[in-house]
Amino acid sequence: MAGLSVEDRGIFVVCANPIFPISDSGEEGKVTFEVFEQDATSLKLRLGKVESYCMDDGEPFFGELISLEACLSTHPGLAFLREKPTMRGVMKIHNISPTLQ
Repeated sequence: MAGLSVEDRGIFVVCANPIFPISDSGEEGKVTFEVFEQDATSLKLRLGKVESYCMDDGEPFFGELISLEACLSTHPGLAFLREKPTMRGVMKIHNISPTLQ
């Protein structure tokens, strides 16, 4: 479980919390995660846009949300919450944000 923030005028603000990383998508530079649909409102607006993101207290990175679709959850941490609508997102990681290090 993690929080995902996006840069807005030099400050990182939460855009989805919690997200549940499930794995890389099989390709280098991509991250797949699940998020409750009710927590994905901000993500829906970011689809296809390259922006500066940060997960929890990690290093900022440029990423592009390349897909966000309804799914049946597979994350073990959501085993008791399967009835809640869930979405699966795939984010392409472009690189570490050099201006934010």
